[in-house]
Amino acid sequence: MSFPAGNTILMVASDRREFSGFARRLSALRALEWDVDYAAEGMLGSTRFLLVANGAGSRLALRAAEAALACTHPSLIVSAGYCGALAPHLRVGDIVACSLAGGQPGEILGVDQVVTSADDKRRAFVQTKAAAIDMESHALARFAAEHNIPFRIIRAVSDEAGEDLGLDLNRARDHHASNDTIPHSMKAAVYRGDSRIAVDDVPVPQIGPGELLIRVESCGICHTDLKKIEYNLLPPPRIFGHETAGVIVAAGEGVNGFGPGQRAAVFHHIPCGDCFYCARKLYAQCPVYKKVGVTAGFEPAGGGFSAVRPRHGLDRPPRRGRRARSRLL
Repeated sequence: MSFPAGNTILMVASDRREFSGFARRLSALRALEWDVDYAAEGMLGSTRFLLVANGAGSRLALRAAEAALACTHPSLIVSAGYCGALAPHLRVGDIVACSLAGGQPGEILGVDQVVTSADDKRRAFVQTKAAAIDMESHALARFAAEHNIPFRIIRAVSDEAGEDLGLDLNRARDHHASNDTIPHSMKAAVYRGDSRIAVDDVPVPQIGPGELLIRVESCGICHTDLKKIEYNLLPPPRIFGHETAGVIVAAGEGVNGFGPGQRAAVFHHIPCGDCFYCARKLYAQCPVYKKVGVTAGFEPAGGGFSAVRPRHGLDRPPRRGRRARSRLL
């Protein structure tokens, strides 16, 4: 496929590695500080390419497209990356290129979950005669139509029609909260007293107005927490760990400026912002500040999936920074 010269082409994939082959052909490739997992731009001749990846599924693909549209108006949107073959003649590495994602003959069929079995692929092909299947193109096609932007699909086959994937990839996506489903329980390191930590299944915290739910991706180990555990300074059970960075997965009523999909670094001591001391910027004297404002369940102590009040307790780490470094802010 040839691309029009002198235009801006937006390519959206689920993972930055899906761009690796094409990105090597671009000159002046540089990262962009957008609020997505990965964004970069480069040149191919006189055509500017924007490469954006933000995770699997329609919701995250739409967020990637919205982030791009907030900064530029592309002349073409391309849904890129991998797809699963439905047509029996397609082989791994074959390219599926089309302009529609409606699941009609020769098109890409859009679904909201990974199709992992050959039987499911066979049924989908019998019903639709679609060439292949993915989880982002149908949403991106609607987005492009709503904004009157031309749209194309260019996908490489990653698994053939008769191939069972052998992995429960949907369960993996749920575990990492990379789609709309938030699990009911999670693993946590729980202080149980007697200087003992146990890895237990605990409920995911329920958030209220003005609070956020965060999936922890990095958490430091502070010596203060080690002392609390070793010398049993606080009554159990508690989930420690207050040097936390992660991704917002849900927002309570009244939250402004933060939302699902954004990366966040969490402050565990959070002033109320309304008291006598806060009005004079003496935050360390605020009664609320003296309490830990982050909880993963039990008495607030930080860590895990955390419900946090974002008014003064959240910051956005540098978008190009590694997640492990975000907790050092």
